[in-house]
Amino acid sequence: MCFLCFIIYGLYWFNYDISRFGVPKGSPIIQKTSPNGQYNLKVYYANGSSTAPTLLIGILVAIKNESKNSYIYLDKAEKATINWIDNNDVLINGHKIEIPNGKFDFRHP
Repeated sequence: MCFLCFIIYGLYWFNYDISRFGVPKGSPIIQKTSPNGQYNLKVYYANGSSTAPTLLIGILVAIKNESKNSYIYLDKAEKATINWIDNNDVLINGHKIEIPNGKFDFRHP
């Protein structure tokens, strides 16, 4: 039974968990604050190995509680554009994400 739980969690971790890519190092390539000043969206490169593509990871930071970060965006792209539509919606490289619970993951469009 425990082995089955381990296998199920492993499949979830490998296929769905954006945070498994870790907190990106260095400065974000782009960052923008929401119109109401509640959130800061930062996009980083997550450099893959020689056999893996370069990925972009978007992290949503609640300004009043900076310890509460959410991984909301994972995509294969070379550059990022961020446009806040309103206080609750953001457009990243043409993908609309509802804040704070929405996500975009290229592996599961």
